[in-house]
Amino acid sequence: MRRIEGFLARQALLEEVYTSPKPGLVDALSSGAHSDMNVQTFVRSAYAIAPYFNVMAQAGEGWEGPLPLLFPQIRAIGMQAERAMNRATGKVNTHKGLIFSLGILSTVHGYACRHYAKVEAPLLCSLSQALTYDGLEEDFKYMGKQSLKELSHGQQLFVNHQNKGIRGEVQMGFSSVTRYGLPVYQHLMRTHQESNRSKLQVLLHLLSEVEDSNVLFRKGSETLHEVQFTAKELLHFKGAFNNEVVQELAELDVSYAQRRISSGGCADLLAVTLFLDGLTRR
Repeated sequence: MRRIEGFLARQALLEEVYTSPKPGLVDALSSGAHSDMNVQTFVRSAYAIAPYFNVMAQAGEGWEGPLPLLFPQIRAIGMQAERAMNRATGKVNTHKGLIFSLGILSTVHGYACRHYAKVEAPLLCSLSQALTYDGLEEDFKYMGKQSLKELSHGQQLFVNHQNKGIRGEVQMGFSSVTRYGLPVYQHLMRTHQESNRSKLQVLLHLLSEVEDSNVLFRKGSETLHEVQFTAKELLHFKGAFNNEVVQELAELDVSYAQRRISSGGCADLLAVTLFLDGLTRR
């Protein structure tokens, strides 16, 4: 069958980065809190890594054994995608977390298309959990045995704060996406709301509920709670469908950029939301 995962992944990545204004994040208007990247960096990365999602989907489509045994093979393909990202961006980490999360969804989408009559979001999330749970549990055990200097930022967060980041999202079947991101987005699409504001609204819901690992690592729990509270307040005033709130988001972008606050984890979950919607809308 002709694979669609690479196209849909690229589309989700581009839609996420062009959603504007996103406080502290790279978008069409600014680089937010990121001096080493801009929207074009993300565009180059999206085009570079898109083909690898088709490769992962093909691996899933052809798999006949227990799903957990496929996980190491998918991780190896993900490492190839990371190298392509680094070549395209000059070693700037634009999409490492999304290579992982969208790669897992691409894999189980390929698997589901072959083994199930109907492919829906709950099925893909359940298969994602089945594919990754045991392997990621081993990862967390390994992290607890290492010294902090040997660990990545995400691994240090797990050791210091028990925050599992994107690994935890995948391991638990994208629970934040299925609880906050996808229901909001699909309702807005059904009611024909404007696209950019709909995606900003989804982002606000994610910001208000998710323990963003990027904010937690950069700025600590107090700033994380501030970001969550601010998002809740903006949602109370109709969120992105209130012109004054959109203006407030633009002002927050300047403030968060100055303070180096970047909710990169929630931005990734917005992209996951868009990708999962695309996979299951057909």
